[in-house]
Amino acid sequence: MTLRKSGEWRKIEATDASGKEFDVELRMSRMTMDGQDIFTLNLRRPEEKLSH
Repeated sequence: MTLRKSGEWRKIEATDASGKEFDVELRMSRMTMDGQDIFTLNLRRPEEKLSH
């Protein structure tokens, strides 16, 4: 998987400890501080669409 521009959410499929697969969204942000690159990763469960 290639992460695109910083701050963009990307949907991936993950597997929990019991082997169950689920969707998760990943976002990577990059900053430079004191000449060093710092990366942060954010994970979230995608919002499920409710049917009415």
